Amino acid sequence: MLNKNTIVDCLLNINDNINFLLALSWAIASTVTALVFMPKFREMNFTSAYEYLEKRFDRSVRMCASFAFSFKGPYLQPPNQNF
Repeated sequence: MLNKNTIVDCLLNINDNINFLLALSWAIASTVTALVFMPKFREMNFTSAYEYLEKRFDRSVRMCASFAFSFKGPYLQPPNQNF
């Protein structure tokens, strides 16, 4: 009988400690965003980070960031191939 906890399971599955740390970091990042960045954006009348990038740098930086955000999705989350 094979052991259920193989090295592949250890490498592919995220254990509970990692899940806790991911949830904790998400909570901290959301709080910092809500308390620090959002008031600054509202104060400057920006609706997105892309507007801030264009105002701070120029349009090419805004377009580069937009392009990078648009095309990162398929690489991080490829479509499911199971039909």
